[in-house]
Amino acid sequence: GDGQTSTQQNPSHQYAASGTYTVALTVTNGYGSNVLTRPNYLTISVPCVQYCASSGQNVNVWLTSVAVSGNAVNFNNTTGADAGGYGNYLALTIGLRQGLTYTLTTTANQNFNRVTSVWIDLNRDGTFANTELLANVTSGVFSSAIIAIPNQASVRGFTRMRVVTRLNNNQPNACVQNQPNSETEDYSVRIDGGTATAEARSLPALSIFPNPTPDGRLHLRLPDAAAAGSYAVTVHNVLGAELLSTTLRLGPTADATLDLASLPRGLYVVRLRDAQGQTAMRRVERQ
Repeated sequence: GDGQTSTQQNPSHQYAASGTYTVALTVTNGYGSNVLTRPNYLTISVPCVQYCASSGQNVNVWLTSVAVSGNAVNFNNTTGADAGGYGNYLALTIGLRQGLTYTLTTTANQNFNRVTSVWIDLNRDGTFANTELLANVTSGVFSSAIIAIPNQASVRGFTRMRVVTRLNNNQPNACVQNQPNSETEDYSVRIDGGTATAEARSLPALSIFPNPTPDGRLHLRLPDAAAAGSYAVTVHNVLGAELLSTTLRLGPTADATLDLASLPRGLYVVRLRDAQGQTAMRRVERQ
């Protein structure tokens, strides 16, 4: 920290300089004391950055929920038609980790063909750059996208996530005001240091080959009989848009086949979910 202390139950503190600060909590009773320390827990930017305004005309369509899940995160915010087409939910903080992937789902009030775009200001400079557009998906009532947090220490800290849903196919723009048939919501995000991806560690016996695949045909092999069963399989691009979905039965008796021949060359994320809701993820390349 900056050397200051407080004995208040709910302390507040104003930092005088930008930087990343360590926070420590000391608990004391008649039997002694214990200290909990969170290294590099706060990132302070002085002065605070100013973000562009964004709003929409949400008479016909608006978000009714925004949720983020995966890797021990279970965030859900139920909303309505926000006044002026803008929802300020910065009081809600979503905790993420560098190098991990998450599923971001939204619901809308009606089954329109809508586009939902998601930005996170990863470098905390107050702008939503094109490289910070983490999802841009077309859907009806429900939308789902995978957002990937870069595995770089520079993304750690507090920042902002912007979610925009709209009834048009215009290029994603985080700074449009009074956009017809649109709504914007902002959330606070805290990105901590990463650990090995839990989904990548799931199903350690699972192998997907050949990877890279020259013709788009992948074989999935799961020799672990205890994990055998039916899996919901989805394929996503690096922006998180779902491109394919199917159901495969995996087990030690025979390989399953996943065909990506209809997809262009590039990198993809394959996600598997069993009947109990457990997920696994693998990255593959279509040559």
